[in-house]
Amino acid sequence: MWGYGNCFGTPSQPKGGSPMHYHKTFSETFTAVEGTLGLKLKSGERRLQPGESYTVKPFEVHGFFNPSASESIRFSIRLAPGHSGFENALRIMYGLAQDGLTDKNGIPKDLGVAFWLGELNDSHVDMLAFKVLSPLGKFLAKKVKNPGKIRSCSTGTVDKVL
Repeated sequence: MWGYGNCFGTPSQPKGGSPMHYHKTFSETFTAVEGTLGLKLKSGERRLQPGESYTVKPFEVHGFFNPSASESIRFSIRLAPGHSGFENALRIMYGLAQDGLTDKNGIPKDLGVAFWLGELNDSHVDMLAFKVLSPLGKFLAKKVKNPGKIRSCSTGTVDKVL
C-alpha cells in the first residue's frame, strides 16, 4: 500500500528540527498537531498552527523546526506517493538516538550511517558541507550496507557475518 502514501506523527523537542533538504520521489505534507511547527523554505519561513498544513513538492528545499525554547511539539507528515525507505530510516534514526549514536539534532555520529540513511529515505541535504563530503559519504555508505555484514555504528567493527 506504499503507493497511496504513508502518514505518521512525530514529536520535536524545543529548538529541534532538520537541516535544509529535498526529496526527489515524493511530496511531503506537514500538519501541526500540538504547538507551532516551523518550516524553512527557500522563500522564507512559515509557521503552522494546529490543524494547518503545508505541502512540499519533490525537489523543493525545506526543513522543519520547533520554534519554542521550552515546549515540545507534535506534527504529522504525509508522503505521496508513499516511500517505505523513509519510514524505515526514521525507525533506524530513532533507535540510534535512543542508543546515544546521534548528535543533539538526531544526525548519526557515523558519517557512513548518515549518508546511507539519506539514500534510504531519499533525503538530499542542501548544505555545502554535505556536498563537499558527498563522495566520501557515498563510499562510507557502501561500507555500511555491505551485504552479509552487520557493523557496530560506534566502533565500525564487524560484529557478525551472516
